[in-house]
Amino acid sequence: MAKENIYKLLNADNNSIFPGNPQGLPDESLPQEKTYKPEKIVNNIQVPGMTRKGNAGLPILSKIKQKVYKPRNFGSNNMYPGDPKGSPDEFFSKDTVVFIDGAFLEKLSKHFGKGVYLKFDRILLAIDLAKKQNLICKHLFYYTAPPFQSENSSEKERSMKEGYDKFIFALSKDKNIIIRQGRCQRIINSKGEIEYNQKGVDVLLTIDLSYIKQDFPEINKVILVSSDTDFCPVIRDVKKRGDIEVILYTYFDRTRNSKFSLSNELISCCSKYVRLTKEDFKNSPLNKEVKNDK
Repeated sequence: MAKENIYKLLNADNNSIFPGNPQGLPDESLPQEKTYKPEKIVNNIQVPGMTRKGNAGLPILSKIKQKVYKPRNFGSNNMYPGDPKGSPDEFFSKDTVVFIDGAFLEKLSKHFGKGVYLKFDRILLAIDLAKKQNLICKHLFYYTAPPFQSENSSEKERSMKEGYDKFIFALSKDKNIIIRQGRCQRIINSKGEIEYNQKGVDVLLTIDLSYIKQDFPEINKVILVSSDTDFCPVIRDVKKRGDIEVILYTYFDRTRNSKFSLSNELISCCSKYVRLTKEDFKNSPLNKEVKNDK
């Protein structure tokens, strides 16, 4: 005849023992409000509905759905409901994708350099901006355009194109960066001055951002470096359809006739915005071996 395991009443004032069952559950003949624990069980977090083996001392969620348990000596504070092992929930991914509007960044570097373009590493800048948000830059999209070339290009135009090609070649060596190139348009402004504007770049960025959930399904936060209100529709769309948070890094000032005016629409449609500073460029020194400046 099999030997019957003996179980003791928790916190009992006497040494009375009661017949139990191999799983450590209370005897049906006893009042249901009392809880029993096997004598040899040393785990202090056993609760009603718990078995001795098979669930590592965790509650049966089908019986106690409203409670979430965590090991007593667990050192991590990143445990989320539904994950008894204490590892972070997949929803709380720390990876991010950074989208940089190159024309905006170049204009800002010239502003901070008082007419001279600052030399900085685009990749290090993206990594640093992500780090400030407690995120890891998994991928960088960089949007730019080659310098304007006339039909009979001048020596200056050819020299600028040669420098641009070297810049793109050096930047594209990193496998975690994708470079999208639009085109450069030459126009005459209202003052009769020649201006050069990038065209098609905003469309390329909009397409990439709209496919963020399909291309990077684990990502739930992205960083956008720009000041263009044309991105507002796609930002609202990815927030609504993909549940994506968009963190905006931008720059504005309140001086009269400033090239960096404040866009309330762009700021309001993003989940968060941060004002770029000159220190952000200084904190991303240019690697002498990889010159990614224009």
